[in-house]
Amino acid sequence: MKVIKNEITVIGGYGGGNVGDDALMWNVIKWLNVKFPNITPLLVVYDKKLILNVLKGLSYDVVDTFEDYSVESKVIIYGGGTQFFHFTKDKKKSSIIKKGFKFLLNPLSFFKSLKKHVSKKEVKSNHKFLLGIGFGPFISKETAEYAKFLNVLEEAEHLYVRDSNSFQYIPEAFLSKITKGTDICYNRFFKEILVEANPEKFGNIKKNAIILRDWHYDNVDHEKLLLSLRQLISLKKEERFDLIFFCDQLDSNLKEKFRGLDNLDFWSWDPSSNNLVGFFDRMKTYDLVITSRFHGAIFSALLDIPFITLEIEPKLNVPNQMYGNESILKEPFQLEKLVNLIAIAKDKTIVSEDTNNQLINIGDGMFEDLTSRISKLL
Repeated sequence: MKVIKNEITVIGGYGGGNVGDDALMWNVIKWLNVKFPNITPLLVVYDKKLILNVLKGLSYDVVDTFEDYSVESKVIIYGGGTQFFHFTKDKKKSSIIKKGFKFLLNPLSFFKSLKKHVSKKEVKSNHKFLLGIGFGPFISKETAEYAKFLNVLEEAEHLYVRDSNSFQYIPEAFLSKITKGTDICYNRFFKEILVEANPEKFGNIKKNAIILRDWHYDNVDHEKLLLSLRQLISLKKEERFDLIFFCDQLDSNLKEKFRGLDNLDFWSWDPSSNNLVGFFDRMKTYDLVITSRFHGAIFSALLDIPFITLEIEPKLNVPNQMYGNESILKEPFQLEKLVNLIAIAKDKTIVSEDTNNQLINIGDGMFEDLTSRISKLL
């Protein structure tokens, strides 16, 4: 077992091939490198091979889920995303038979999953901070998942909560150690990456983007949503669409739902051969983004691209609260409603420069406050 004693450890949904989580990871490590240049932060990730390109040029150490380790750190930062929630699984999509079939098709996935669960992992610290975190939903406050969440709140020294929705799950007793923040991607360092993005390498072909995640929970009629999107692409034959997968391993099986459409192309984020600047080079080419991934909306807002969120879960309503607009498609996911939203979205600026700058100032303030707190502990 690898035994590590260090100053700062960062934990999140990193190294799983999801560009939203990869962007959060980059932001936290970039900030630590700038503010604490003499400290090498330790990252806890799923697969260390999938972060090499994303963090190229930054300083960090790393452990992943396929190795045994025991970490004793002065400070732990849980960095961004929605890390604590509890949905009801869709039994049709999560059956043992279906999982078994998946492993037969990809035996390497089976062995990686087995290694992940048998390896021994421990990370300890007396000083834990949650940075830009979203919470919920929870199907009940009587579940083990909610009890675990309360334990996290109890142990945390301070929390920077990403959005107003999350406060409904936080008991009043913990409010004194909570600061209202924003998404981690709102900060001055990340803005530098967005400025570097150069869409010209893709020519002058303009497209619409549809960003989807494969949803395995039974809270919405996901099949109806997919049908409406397919009908939309068929209806607008004169326009080009890209179907984008932020996490190829989890989402790319959705391709089968969209085969045979002549005006549709597919592409996936691949951290083993790309970096964030390259990703935003391509994102910047789109006239419109329709997204069921939270960071599809955040990236669009930062790049000044009109967007529509697809509310497959409550988190997809958060961007509209952040930006003060109603550019969201809710159940029953009607095609007519989506067409109307597109007409409105393409005809106006969804997020003003002033709003983006205000959120960047909030994000910078969140980072600076955490810098001050950590400096007193090291």
